[in-house]
Amino acid sequence: MTTVLRLRRAAAGEFVKLARTRSLAWTLAAGVLLAAVSALLGGMVGQSDGSLTSGDVLPLGAAVALPFATAFGVMVFAGEVRHGTLTVLLAAEPRRAVVVAAKTVPALLGGALMGAAAAAVSGGAVQVTLGDVPGALFGRVLWGSAVAGAFLALFGLGLAALVRNQGAALFVALGYQFAGEELLRFGVRREFADLAERLPMTLANGLAMGDPLPDARGVAVAILAAWSLGAVVVGALAFARRDALP
Repeated sequence: MTTVLRLRRAAAGEFVKLARTRSLAWTLAAGVLLAAVSALLGGMVGQSDGSLTSGDVLPLGAAVALPFATAFGVMVFAGEVRHGTLTVLLAAEPRRAVVVAAKTVPALLGGALMGAAAAAVSGGAVQVTLGDVPGALFGRVLWGSAVAGAFLALFGLGLAALVRNQGAALFVALGYQFAGEELLRFGVRREFADLAERLPMTLANGLAMGDPLPDARGVAVAILAAWSLGAVVVGALAFARRDALP
């Protein structure tokens, strides 16, 4: 069997598991729900006292949903370790690179779907509460959230392949997402400030919220993709050289 056929078969199996694993579906649903609630509350505050505009509220939902995309990517891989099914998977497909590559497909699509849905429900909440959705900003938030969600899920997948333990991988991934880059930025020298603006979480947040970026948006997507793919490659290399279970 060729590598392409192995990859297609393994990817098909991943979609079956994605459809049947409730924790993965609930993680995506929780991100979308939090986006809706956050945007709705922000819109109600803006409606009551005028302190928030639609341009302030619209990106809010997309931004708060992003950690769920990262957690989803972690669980796509680390869930196999947690439930002990990784050894069964490797018995069916012993090529570990194929296993990791197959998991990138549902991770990308799940993260993109959640990001786009979070942006859509945020736009709906803004329309209901404030009655005005800025079209240009909504377009940037919609596609930016989908891209950011996809590559953050891929980033989480790479970290999970590296760490393997689900609890530890979630702690590392979400800890870095919430505070890691701020701590790095605090200690960086002025001449490296431009580099700090191109770290993965900073780029993902900027894309999802439609904020100005240090580069053209296409370049920012390429940099974020490089970070995410780099994490997957490092994780796959580490996974290929260690036992299946920690």
